[in-house]
Amino acid sequence: MDRVRTWEQNGIRYRDCVNCDFFEQLPLEDDSPQELTTRVNRPREAQKPASDEITPVRILDPKPRR
Repeated sequence: MDRVRTWEQNGIRYRDCVNCDFFEQLPLEDDSPQELTTRVNRPREAQKPASDEITPVRILDPKPRR
């Protein structure tokens, strides 16, 4: 089983594996890319005000009567 160590030295974050030769310098958090805009995290558009106009609704029967 691999064991990963993480540490910070001189303001730079590192991690490595004790069992294999893996070594990585982690990027600074300020340089990370911005979160992608999706329909979940974007601000809501202004909702249209409800109109006072009354409109009839036509309900369709999926099975025709015989």
